[in-house]
Amino acid sequence: MMSLDYKKYYLRIIELMLLFTILILGLVIRWQGIDTVPYSIEQDEYQWSITAFLNSYNINSSDKGAWTVNYELSQYYPVTFVFDRISFYIFGPDLVSPRKMLIVISTLSLLAFYLFIRRLFPAWTSLITLTLYSFSTYKLITSRIVEASAYIDLFTFVAAYILIAVPFVEGYEGFSLMFLGGLSVVLAMLTYNQGFLLPLVFFMIFVFKVFINRCSIKVVRFYFIAFFLPIIVALPRLIYIAHQEALSQNYALTSLAVSLNGIDLHKLYGNLQTVFIILFLHSSYDMIVNYSGPIVNTLVVVLALIGIVIGLLQIKRYYPILCFFIFMSVPYQLFFGINAPRWWYLSISVIYILAGVVLFNLERILKWLYIRKKRGFLYVLIILLFITISYIIQGEVCRYYYQALYNPSFRSTADREMFEITYKYRSDLGKNIAFIFYNDDWYERDLITNLAASSYNYVLANSNNANNIRNQSRLALNIMNLEEFYDYKQISKINKVVVPYVLYPKIRTYLLSKKYKIKTTYFGKNFDIIFD
Repeated sequence: MMSLDYKKYYLRIIELMLLFTILILGLVIRWQGIDTVPYSIEQDEYQWSITAFLNSYNINSSDKGAWTVNYELSQYYPVTFVFDRISFYIFGPDLVSPRKMLIVISTLSLLAFYLFIRRLFPAWTSLITLTLYSFSTYKLITSRIVEASAYIDLFTFVAAYILIAVPFVEGYEGFSLMFLGGLSVVLAMLTYNQGFLLPLVFFMIFVFKVFINRCSIKVVRFYFIAFFLPIIVALPRLIYIAHQEALSQNYALTSLAVSLNGIDLHKLYGNLQTVFIILFLHSSYDMIVNYSGPIVNTLVVVLALIGIVIGLLQIKRYYPILCFFIFMSVPYQLFFGINAPRWWYLSISVIYILAGVVLFNLERILKWLYIRKKRGFLYVLIILLFITISYIIQGEVCRYYYQALYNPSFRSTADREMFEITYKYRSDLGKNIAFIFYNDDWYERDLITNLAASSYNYVLANSNNANNIRNQSRLALNIMNLEEFYDYKQISKINKVVVPYVLYPKIRTYLLSKKYKIKTTYFGKNFDIIFD
Protein backbone atom coordinates (compact mmCIF):
# COMPACT_ATOMS: atom_id res chain seq x y z
CA MET A 1 0.00 0.00 0.00
CA MET A 2 1.29 3.46 -0.94
CA SER A 3 2.64 5.41 2.03
CA LEU A 4 0.98 8.65 3.04
CA ASP A 5 4.00 10.74 2.02
CA TYR A 6 4.13 9.21 -1.45
CA LYS A 7 0.39 9.66 -1.86
CA LYS A 8 0.66 13.36 -1.03
CA TYR A 9 3.62 13.67 -3.39
CA TYR A 10 1.76 12.13 -6.33
CA LEU A 11 -1.38 14.14 -5.58
CA ARG A 12 0.73 17.31 -5.65
CA ILE A 13 2.23 16.26 -9.01
CA ILE A 14 -1.27 15.70 -10.40
CA GLU A 15 -2.38 19.09 -9.05
CA LEU A 16 0.57 20.86 -10.70
CA MET A 17 -0.03 19.05 -14.00
CA LEU A 18 -3.71 20.05 -14.02
CA LEU A 19 -2.83 23.62 -13.05
CA PHE A 20 -0.28 23.80 -15.88
CA THR A 21 -2.85 22.39 -18.33
CA ILE A 22 -5.47 25.01 -17.36
CA LEU A 23 -2.99 27.87 -17.71
CA ILE A 24 -1.60 26.69 -21.06
CA LEU A 25 -5.06 26.03 -22.50
CA GLY A 26 -6.19 29.46 -21.36
CA LEU A 27 -3.08 31.01 -22.92
CA VAL A 28 -3.78 29.27 -26.24
CA ILE A 29 -7.43 30.36 -26.36
CA ARG A 30 -6.49 33.97 -25.60
CA TRP A 31 -3.59 34.03 -28.07
CA GLN A 32 -5.53 32.40 -30.90
CA GLY A 33 -6.04 34.85 -33.76
CA ILE A 34 -4.73 37.81 -31.77
CA ASP A 35 -3.35 39.38 -34.98
CA THR A 36 -6.39 38.73 -37.15
CA VAL A 37 -9.49 37.88 -35.14
CA PRO A 38 -10.98 40.32 -34.54
CA TYR A 39 -9.48 42.68 -37.10
CA SER A 40 -9.56 45.85 -35.06
CA ILE A 41 -8.16 47.85 -32.16
CA GLU A 42 -10.55 49.30 -29.59
CA GLN A 43 -10.45 53.11 -29.64
CA ASP A 44 -9.25 53.71 -26.08
CA GLU A 45 -6.82 50.82 -26.31
CA TYR A 46 -5.48 52.37 -29.52
CA GLN A 47 -4.81 55.62 -27.69
CA TRP A 48 -3.26 53.94 -24.63
CA SER A 49 -0.80 51.95 -26.75
CA ILE A 50 0.24 54.95 -28.84
CA THR A 51 0.67 56.99 -25.66
CA ALA A 52 2.97 54.34 -24.19
CA PHE A 53 5.09 54.26 -27.35
CA LEU A 54 5.42 58.04 -27.72
CA ASN A 55 6.12 58.50 -24.02
CA SER A 56 9.16 56.26 -24.40
CA TYR A 57 10.56 59.02 -26.64
CA ASN A 58 9.49 61.78 -24.23
CA ILE A 59 6.83 62.96 -26.67
CA ASN A 60 3.62 64.34 -25.21
CA SER A 61 1.00 62.08 -26.73
CA SER A 62 -1.77 64.59 -25.99
CA ASP A 63 -0.26 66.89 -28.62
CA LYS A 64 -0.17 64.07 -31.15
CA GLY A 65 -3.77 62.99 -31.32
CA ALA A 66 -4.01 60.66 -28.31
CA TRP A 67 -7.18 62.40 -27.25
CA THR A 68 -8.71 59.78 -24.93
CA VAL A 69 -5.57 59.46 -22.81
CA ASN A 70 -3.80 62.66 -21.85
CA TYR A 71 -0.16 62.83 -20.88
CA GLU A 72 -0.97 63.45 -17.20
CA LEU A 73 -3.06 60.28 -17.01
CA SER A 74 -0.14 58.24 -18.30
CA GLN A 75 1.97 59.67 -15.47
CA TYR A 76 -0.71 58.82 -12.88
CA TYR A 77 -0.75 55.14 -13.82
CA PRO A 78 2.78 54.24 -14.91
CA VAL A 79 2.48 50.48 -14.40
CA THR A 80 0.13 49.88 -17.32
CA PHE A 81 2.18 52.08 -19.63
CA VAL A 82 5.46 50.46 -18.59
CA PHE A 83 4.05 47.04 -19.50
CA ASP A 84 2.88 48.43 -22.84
CA ARG A 85 6.31 49.90 -23.53
CA ILE A 86 8.00 46.62 -22.67
CA SER A 87 5.67 44.81 -25.08
CA PHE A 88 7.04 46.82 -28.03
CA TYR A 89 10.56 45.61 -27.25
CA ILE A 90 9.50 41.97 -26.83
CA PHE A 91 6.89 41.56 -29.56
CA GLY A 92 7.79 44.38 -31.96
CA PRO A 93 6.25 47.81 -32.66
CA ASP A 94 2.80 46.55 -33.73
CA LEU A 95 -0.21 47.88 -31.80
CA VAL A 96 -1.18 44.26 -31.12
CA SER A 97 2.00 43.83 -29.04
CA PRO A 98 0.42 45.22 -25.83
CA ARG A 99 -2.37 42.66 -26.24
CA LYS A 100 0.22 39.89 -26.37
CA MET A 101 1.85 41.28 -23.25
CA LEU A 102 -1.54 41.39 -21.53
CA ILE A 103 -2.19 37.74 -22.37
CA VAL A 104 1.11 36.75 -20.74
CA ILE A 105 0.46 38.89 -17.65
CA SER A 106 -3.15 37.66 -17.48
CA THR A 107 -1.89 34.08 -17.40
CA LEU A 108 0.45 34.99 -14.54
CA SER A 109 -2.47 36.67 -12.76
CA LEU A 110 -4.40 33.39 -12.97
CA LEU A 111 -1.46 31.71 -11.24
CA ALA A 112 -1.53 34.39 -8.52
CA PHE A 113 -5.31 33.91 -8.27
CA TYR A 114 -4.78 30.19 -7.77
CA LEU A 115 -2.14 30.66 -5.09
CA PHE A 116 -4.55 32.92 -3.21
CA ILE A 117 -7.56 30.59 -3.35
CA ARG A 118 -5.33 27.61 -2.56
CA ARG A 119 -4.97 29.14 0.90
CA LEU A 120 -8.76 29.00 1.25
CA PHE A 121 -9.65 25.71 -0.46
CA PRO A 122 -8.12 22.28 -1.05
CA ALA A 123 -6.69 21.36 -4.45
CA TRP A 124 -9.80 20.10 -6.26
CA THR A 125 -12.01 23.01 -5.25
CA SER A 126 -9.23 25.44 -6.19
CA LEU A 127 -8.72 23.82 -9.60
CA ILE A 128 -12.44 23.86 -10.38
CA THR A 129 -12.79 27.48 -9.25
CA LEU A 130 -9.77 28.49 -11.35
CA THR A 131 -11.18 26.69 -14.39
CA LEU A 132 -14.57 28.38 -14.12
CA TYR A 133 -12.94 31.79 -13.68
CA SER A 134 -10.23 31.36 -16.32
CA PHE A 135 -12.68 30.34 -19.05
CA SER A 136 -15.44 32.80 -18.17
CA THR A 137 -16.48 35.09 -21.02
CA TYR A 138 -15.57 38.16 -19.01
CA LYS A 139 -12.07 36.98 -18.14
CA LEU A 140 -11.38 35.80 -21.70
CA ILE A 141 -12.41 39.07 -23.30
CA THR A 142 -10.70 41.37 -20.78
CA SER A 143 -7.49 39.38 -21.25
CA ARG A 144 -7.30 40.58 -24.86
CA ILE A 145 -8.02 44.32 -24.53
CA VAL A 146 -5.33 46.53 -22.96
CA GLU A 147 -7.63 48.93 -21.18
CA ALA A 148 -8.28 50.33 -17.71
CA SER A 149 -7.26 47.88 -14.96
CA ALA A 150 -5.83 45.26 -17.28
CA TYR A 151 -2.98 44.34 -14.93
CA ILE A 152 -4.54 45.05 -11.55
CA ASP A 153 -5.45 41.50 -10.56
CA LEU A 154 -1.86 40.22 -10.85
CA PHE A 155 -0.57 42.57 -8.15
CA THR A 156 -3.77 42.33 -6.08
CA PHE A 157 -3.62 38.55 -5.73
CA VAL A 158 0.14 38.53 -5.17
CA ALA A 159 -0.42 40.91 -2.23
CA ALA A 160 -3.41 38.92 -0.94
CA TYR A 161 -1.48 35.66 -1.09
CA ILE A 162 1.47 37.13 0.80
CA LEU A 163 -0.69 38.69 3.51
CA ILE A 164 -2.60 35.51 4.33
CA ALA A 165 0.22 33.02 3.67
CA VAL A 166 3.07 34.59 5.67
CA PRO A 167 2.74 33.70 9.38
CA PHE A 168 3.04 36.48 11.94
CA VAL A 169 6.22 35.35 13.64
CA GLU A 170 9.38 37.33 14.32
CA GLY A 171 11.96 37.30 11.53
CA TYR A 172 13.23 39.52 8.78
CA GLU A 173 12.30 37.06 6.04
CA GLY A 174 8.66 37.64 6.89
CA PHE A 175 9.29 41.40 7.02
CA SER A 176 10.72 41.31 3.48
CA LEU A 177 7.79 39.31 2.13
CA MET A 178 5.30 41.64 3.79
CA PHE A 179 7.08 44.66 2.34
CA LEU A 180 6.80 43.01 -1.09
CA GLY A 181 3.07 42.53 -0.45
CA GLY A 182 2.60 46.21 0.40
CA LEU A 183 4.57 47.19 -2.68
CA SER A 184 2.27 44.97 -4.77
CA VAL A 185 -0.74 46.89 -3.43
CA VAL A 186 0.88 50.17 -4.53
CA LEU A 187 1.59 48.73 -8.00
CA ALA A 188 -2.02 47.55 -8.26
CA MET A 189 -3.24 51.06 -7.43
CA LEU A 190 -0.92 52.53 -10.07
CA THR A 191 -2.41 50.41 -12.85
CA TYR A 192 -5.68 52.38 -12.89
CA ASN A 193 -8.33 53.88 -10.64
CA GLN A 194 -10.07 50.64 -9.64
CA GLY A 195 -7.44 50.07 -6.97
CA PHE A 196 -8.22 53.04 -4.74
CA LEU A 197 -10.07 50.94 -2.15
CA LEU A 198 -7.39 48.25 -1.90
CA PRO A 199 -5.63 49.80 1.15
CA LEU A 200 -8.90 49.57 3.07
CA VAL A 201 -9.44 45.97 1.93
CA PHE A 202 -5.96 44.87 2.99
CA PHE A 203 -6.14 46.79 6.26
CA MET A 204 -9.31 44.88 7.19
CA ILE A 205 -7.73 41.55 6.17
CA PHE A 206 -4.76 42.46 8.40
CA VAL A 207 -7.05 43.29 11.32
CA PHE A 208 -8.97 40.01 10.97
CA LYS A 209 -5.75 38.01 10.77
CA VAL A 210 -4.39 39.66 13.93
CA PHE A 211 -7.64 39.10 15.81
CA ILE A 212 -8.04 35.47 14.73
CA ASN A 213 -4.40 34.52 15.39
CA ARG A 214 -4.16 36.59 18.61
CA CYS A 215 -0.71 37.92 17.74
CA SER A 216 1.42 39.93 20.19
CA ILE A 217 1.53 43.72 19.88
CA LYS A 218 5.25 43.61 19.08
CA VAL A 219 4.77 41.22 16.15
CA VAL A 220 1.71 43.08 14.90
CA ARG A 221 3.59 46.37 14.87
CA PHE A 222 6.50 44.71 13.06
CA TYR A 223 4.34 43.31 10.26
CA PHE A 224 2.06 46.32 10.01
CA ILE A 225 5.05 48.55 9.28
CA ALA A 226 6.38 46.02 6.76
CA PHE A 227 3.14 45.74 4.77
CA PHE A 228 1.75 49.26 4.98
CA LEU A 229 4.96 51.29 4.79
CA PRO A 230 5.01 51.33 0.93
CA ILE A 231 1.30 52.26 0.91
CA ILE A 232 1.78 55.09 3.42
CA VAL A 233 4.75 56.48 1.46
CA ALA A 234 2.74 56.40 -1.79
CA LEU A 235 -0.46 57.69 -0.18
CA PRO A 236 -0.02 61.43 -0.93
CA ARG A 237 0.45 60.67 -4.60
CA LEU A 238 -2.46 58.24 -4.62
CA ILE A 239 -4.76 60.79 -2.90
CA TYR A 240 -3.78 63.42 -5.46
CA ILE A 241 -4.51 61.01 -8.32
CA ALA A 242 -7.87 60.09 -6.79
CA HIS A 243 -8.77 63.77 -6.51
CA GLN A 244 -7.81 64.46 -10.12
CA GLU A 245 -9.78 61.43 -11.26
CA ALA A 246 -12.86 62.62 -9.38
CA LEU A 247 -12.58 65.99 -11.14
CA SER A 248 -12.07 64.55 -14.61
CA GLN A 249 -14.52 61.63 -14.39
CA ASN A 250 -17.37 63.00 -12.31
CA TYR A 251 -19.73 61.57 -14.93
CA ALA A 252 -18.96 58.16 -13.43
CA LEU A 253 -20.33 59.26 -10.05
CA THR A 254 -23.82 60.29 -11.17
CA SER A 255 -25.23 57.35 -9.18
CA LEU A 256 -23.23 58.08 -6.04
CA ALA A 257 -25.44 56.92 -3.16
CA VAL A 258 -23.16 57.79 -0.25
CA SER A 259 -21.79 61.22 0.61
CA LEU A 260 -20.99 63.39 3.63
CA ASN A 261 -24.69 64.24 3.72
CA GLY A 262 -25.66 60.63 4.31
CA ILE A 263 -27.12 57.84 2.17
CA ASP A 264 -29.38 58.53 -0.79
CA LEU A 265 -31.79 55.58 -0.52
CA HIS A 266 -33.30 56.27 -3.95
CA LYS A 267 -29.92 56.02 -5.68
CA LEU A 268 -28.93 53.05 -3.52
CA TYR A 269 -32.07 51.22 -4.63
CA GLY A 270 -31.39 52.18 -8.24
CA ASN A 271 -27.84 50.84 -7.99
CA LEU A 272 -29.16 47.61 -6.49
CA GLN A 273 -31.54 47.25 -9.44
CA THR A 274 -28.66 47.83 -11.86
CA VAL A 275 -26.55 45.19 -10.15
CA PHE A 276 -29.46 42.72 -10.34
CA ILE A 277 -29.91 43.40 -14.06
CA ILE A 278 -26.18 42.97 -14.79
CA LEU A 279 -25.95 39.72 -12.80
CA PHE A 280 -29.19 38.06 -13.86
CA LEU A 281 -30.46 39.62 -17.11
CA HIS A 282 -27.92 41.39 -19.29
CA SER A 283 -24.76 43.42 -18.88
CA SER A 284 -24.96 47.12 -19.62
CA TYR A 285 -23.38 48.62 -22.71
CA ASP A 286 -19.64 49.07 -22.56
CA MET A 287 -17.07 49.43 -25.33
CA ILE A 288 -14.88 46.80 -23.68
CA VAL A 289 -17.28 44.18 -22.36
CA ASN A 290 -20.54 44.04 -24.26
CA TYR A 291 -22.30 40.76 -24.95
CA SER A 292 -25.77 39.34 -24.54
CA GLY A 293 -26.85 37.79 -21.27
CA PRO A 294 -25.64 38.45 -17.72
CA ILE A 295 -22.05 39.42 -17.08
CA VAL A 296 -21.43 36.15 -15.17
CA ASN A 297 -23.07 32.75 -15.57
CA THR A 298 -26.27 32.82 -13.49
CA LEU A 299 -25.54 29.54 -11.70
CA VAL A 300 -22.15 30.91 -10.59
CA VAL A 301 -23.91 34.00 -9.22
CA VAL A 302 -26.38 31.86 -7.28
CA LEU A 303 -23.50 29.82 -5.83
CA ALA A 304 -21.75 33.06 -4.87
CA LEU A 305 -24.83 34.32 -3.00
CA ILE A 306 -24.94 31.05 -1.06
CA GLY A 307 -21.18 31.40 -0.55
CA ILE A 308 -21.68 34.79 1.14
CA VAL A 309 -23.96 33.19 3.73
CA ILE A 310 -21.57 30.29 4.34
CA GLY A 311 -18.65 32.72 4.50
CA LEU A 312 -20.33 34.81 7.18
CA LEU A 313 -21.05 31.65 9.19
CA GLN A 314 -17.42 30.52 8.83
CA ILE A 315 -15.80 33.94 8.93
CA LYS A 316 -12.58 32.72 10.52
CA ARG A 317 -11.85 30.75 7.37
CA TYR A 318 -13.21 33.09 4.71
CA TYR A 319 -12.47 36.55 6.10
CA PRO A 320 -10.02 37.44 3.25
CA ILE A 321 -12.60 37.08 0.49
CA LEU A 322 -15.38 38.62 2.60
CA CYS A 323 -13.16 41.68 3.07
CA PHE A 324 -12.81 41.96 -0.71
CA PHE A 325 -16.55 41.65 -1.13
CA ILE A 326 -17.66 43.99 1.67
CA PHE A 327 -15.01 46.71 1.36
CA MET A 328 -14.43 46.75 -2.39
CA SER A 329 -17.22 45.21 -4.48
CA VAL A 330 -20.11 46.58 -2.43
CA PRO A 331 -18.80 50.20 -2.38
CA TYR A 332 -18.02 50.32 -6.10
CA GLN A 333 -21.18 48.65 -7.35
CA LEU A 334 -23.76 49.74 -4.74
CA PHE A 335 -22.53 52.87 -2.99
CA PHE A 336 -20.61 54.52 -5.84
CA GLY A 337 -22.89 53.14 -8.55
CA ILE A 338 -20.01 52.62 -10.99
CA ASN A 339 -21.48 49.72 -12.90
CA ALA A 340 -19.94 49.86 -16.36
CA PRO A 341 -18.75 46.28 -16.99
CA ARG A 342 -15.09 47.39 -16.99
CA TRP A 343 -15.52 48.33 -13.32
CA TRP A 344 -16.36 44.73 -12.41
CA TYR A 345 -12.79 43.60 -13.02
CA LEU A 346 -11.96 42.58 -9.45
CA SER A 347 -15.59 41.99 -8.44
CA ILE A 348 -15.89 39.17 -11.00
CA SER A 349 -13.00 37.32 -9.37
CA VAL A 350 -14.70 37.76 -5.97
CA ILE A 351 -17.90 36.20 -7.35
CA TYR A 352 -16.02 33.10 -8.52
CA ILE A 353 -14.18 32.70 -5.21
CA LEU A 354 -17.47 32.96 -3.31
CA ALA A 355 -18.87 30.28 -5.60
CA GLY A 356 -15.79 28.23 -4.65
CA VAL A 357 -16.96 28.34 -1.03
CA VAL A 358 -20.00 26.29 -2.04
CA LEU A 359 -17.92 23.98 -4.22
CA PHE A 360 -15.66 23.27 -1.24
CA ASN A 361 -18.65 22.24 0.85
CA LEU A 362 -19.82 20.00 -2.00
CA GLU A 363 -16.35 18.43 -1.97
CA ARG A 364 -16.75 17.77 1.77
CA ILE A 365 -20.09 16.09 1.08
CA LEU A 366 -18.45 13.88 -1.57
CA LYS A 367 -15.72 12.87 0.90
CA TRP A 368 -18.34 12.05 3.52
CA LEU A 369 -20.20 9.85 1.04
CA TYR A 370 -16.92 8.14 0.13
CA ILE A 371 -16.11 7.42 3.78
CA ARG A 372 -19.65 6.17 4.44
CA LYS A 373 -19.40 4.04 1.26
CA LYS A 374 -22.50 5.62 -0.26
CA ARG A 375 -21.10 4.89 -3.72
CA GLY A 376 -24.39 5.32 -5.59
CA PHE A 377 -25.02 8.87 -4.34
CA LEU A 378 -21.31 9.65 -4.70
CA TYR A 379 -21.16 8.69 -8.40
CA VAL A 380 -24.41 10.50 -9.20
CA LEU A 381 -23.19 13.72 -7.55
CA ILE A 382 -19.79 13.52 -9.26
CA ILE A 383 -21.41 13.01 -12.67
CA LEU A 384 -23.87 15.86 -12.09
CA LEU A 385 -21.06 18.13 -10.91
CA PHE A 386 -18.91 17.26 -13.94
CA ILE A 387 -21.80 17.83 -16.38
CA THR A 388 -22.73 21.17 -14.73
CA ILE A 389 -19.17 22.51 -14.73
CA SER A 390 -18.61 21.36 -18.32
CA TYR A 391 -21.87 23.00 -19.39
CA ILE A 392 -20.91 26.31 -17.74
CA ILE A 393 -17.44 26.35 -19.30
CA GLN A 394 -18.71 25.34 -22.74
CA GLY A 395 -21.36 28.06 -22.63
CA GLU A 396 -18.90 30.75 -21.51
CA VAL A 397 -16.28 29.88 -24.13
CA CYS A 398 -18.89 29.68 -26.89
CA ARG A 399 -20.30 33.04 -25.86
CA TYR A 400 -16.79 34.45 -26.05
CA TYR A 401 -16.24 33.11 -29.57
CA TYR A 402 -19.68 33.79 -31.03
CA GLN A 403 -20.82 36.91 -29.18
CA ALA A 404 -18.02 38.66 -27.32
CA LEU A 405 -15.72 38.83 -30.34
CA TYR A 406 -18.42 40.74 -32.17
CA ASN A 407 -18.92 43.51 -29.65
CA PRO A 408 -17.98 47.10 -30.62
CA SER A 409 -14.57 46.76 -28.99
CA PHE A 410 -13.54 44.32 -31.69
CA ARG A 411 -15.55 45.48 -34.70
CA SER A 412 -14.38 49.02 -35.41
CA THR A 413 -11.70 48.48 -38.04
CA ALA A 414 -10.98 52.09 -39.05
CA ASP A 415 -8.29 52.74 -36.44
CA ARG A 416 -6.52 49.46 -37.17
CA GLU A 417 -6.58 50.15 -40.91
CA MET A 418 -5.26 53.68 -40.49
CA PHE A 419 -2.42 52.42 -38.33
CA GLU A 420 -1.52 49.80 -40.94
CA ILE A 421 -1.60 52.34 -43.76
CA THR A 422 0.71 54.71 -41.90
CA TYR A 423 2.95 51.76 -40.98
CA LYS A 424 3.15 50.59 -44.59
CA TYR A 425 4.03 54.08 -45.85
CA ARG A 426 5.96 55.24 -42.77
CA SER A 427 8.93 56.39 -44.88
CA ASP A 428 6.60 58.68 -46.89
CA LEU A 429 5.02 60.44 -43.90
CA GLY A 430 5.41 64.20 -44.18
CA LYS A 431 6.71 63.86 -47.73
CA ASN A 432 4.64 62.51 -50.60
CA ILE A 433 1.56 61.04 -48.94
CA ALA A 434 -1.52 62.97 -47.81
CA PHE A 435 -4.49 62.00 -45.61
CA ILE A 436 -7.82 63.71 -46.27
CA PHE A 437 -10.87 63.81 -43.96
CA TYR A 438 -14.18 65.65 -43.76
CA ASN A 439 -14.25 68.59 -41.37
CA ASP A 440 -17.25 67.44 -39.35
CA ASP A 441 -17.53 65.95 -35.88
CA TRP A 442 -17.03 62.31 -36.84
CA TYR A 443 -14.23 62.75 -39.34
CA GLU A 444 -12.61 65.41 -37.20
CA ARG A 445 -12.07 62.63 -34.71
CA ASP A 446 -10.57 60.44 -37.44
CA LEU A 447 -8.37 63.33 -38.53
CA ILE A 448 -6.94 63.64 -35.01
CA THR A 449 -6.67 59.87 -34.60
CA ASN A 450 -4.68 59.68 -37.81
CA LEU A 451 -2.26 62.19 -36.33
CA ALA A 452 -1.63 59.72 -33.50
CA ALA A 453 -1.00 56.85 -35.92
CA SER A 454 1.19 58.98 -38.18
CA SER A 455 3.20 60.28 -35.23
CA TYR A 456 3.74 56.74 -33.99
CA ASN A 457 4.94 55.46 -37.34
CA TYR A 458 6.95 58.59 -38.12
CA VAL A 459 8.91 58.02 -34.92
CA LEU A 460 9.24 54.34 -35.83
CA ALA A 461 10.76 55.24 -39.20
CA ASN A 462 12.92 58.06 -37.77
CA SER A 463 13.80 56.80 -34.30
CA ASN A 464 17.27 58.36 -34.46
CA ASN A 465 15.70 61.75 -35.11
CA ALA A 466 12.52 61.45 -33.06
CA ASN A 467 12.86 64.99 -31.70
CA ASN A 468 11.55 66.32 -35.01
CA ILE A 469 8.05 65.05 -34.27
CA ARG A 470 7.66 67.13 -31.11
CA ASN A 471 6.99 70.36 -33.00
CA GLN A 472 5.47 68.96 -36.16
CA SER A 473 1.89 70.01 -36.76
CA ARG A 474 -0.87 67.99 -38.34
CA LEU A 475 -0.36 69.81 -41.63
CA ALA A 476 3.38 69.11 -41.54
CA LEU A 477 2.46 65.42 -41.83
CA ASN A 478 0.02 66.24 -44.67
CA ILE A 479 -3.04 65.38 -42.57
CA MET A 480 -5.78 67.76 -43.64
CA ASN A 481 -9.48 68.25 -44.08
CA LEU A 482 -11.16 68.58 -47.46
CA GLU A 483 -10.98 72.38 -47.61
CA GLU A 484 -7.30 72.38 -46.67
CA PHE A 485 -6.57 69.87 -49.41
CA TYR A 486 -8.35 72.02 -52.02
CA ASP A 487 -6.15 74.95 -50.95
CA TYR A 488 -2.96 72.88 -50.85
CA LYS A 489 -0.34 74.54 -53.09
CA GLN A 490 2.13 71.67 -53.35
CA ILE A 491 -0.18 68.99 -54.62
CA SER A 492 2.29 68.12 -57.36
CA LYS A 493 4.63 66.68 -54.74
CA ILE A 494 1.97 64.28 -53.49
CA ASN A 495 1.77 60.88 -55.16
CA LYS A 496 -0.34 59.02 -52.61
CA VAL A 497 -3.66 60.23 -51.19
CA VAL A 498 -5.49 58.30 -48.46
CA VAL A 499 -9.20 59.06 -48.13
CA PRO A 500 -12.17 57.59 -46.27
CA TYR A 501 -14.36 55.57 -48.58
CA VAL A 502 -17.15 58.18 -48.45
CA LEU A 503 -14.76 60.89 -49.69
CA TYR A 504 -13.40 58.87 -52.60
CA PRO A 505 -15.79 60.22 -55.31
CA LYS A 506 -15.05 63.86 -54.47
CA ILE A 507 -11.28 63.43 -54.31
CA ARG A 508 -11.20 61.36 -57.50
CA THR A 509 -13.27 63.94 -59.40
CA TYR A 510 -11.06 66.74 -58.08
CA LEU A 511 -7.81 65.02 -59.08
CA LEU A 512 -9.14 64.19 -62.53
CA SER A 513 -10.18 67.83 -63.00
CA LYS A 514 -6.55 68.77 -62.31
CA LYS A 515 -5.46 66.39 -65.10
CA TYR A 516 -3.88 63.83 -62.75
CA LYS A 517 -3.79 60.27 -63.97
CA ILE A 518 -4.89 58.13 -61.07
CA LYS A 519 -5.39 54.56 -60.05
CA THR A 520 -7.05 53.39 -56.87
CA THR A 521 -6.10 50.78 -54.30
CA TYR A 522 -8.85 49.60 -52.00
CA PHE A 523 -7.17 49.10 -48.65
CA GLY A 524 -9.98 47.80 -46.49
CA LYS A 525 -13.47 48.56 -45.26
CA ASN A 526 -12.84 52.23 -44.59
CA PHE A 527 -10.12 53.73 -46.78
CA ASP A 528 -9.01 54.06 -50.39
CA ILE A 529 -5.50 54.97 -51.47
CA ILE A 530 -5.31 57.02 -54.66
CA PHE A 531 -2.07 57.13 -56.66
CA ASP A 532 -1.32 59.80 -59.25
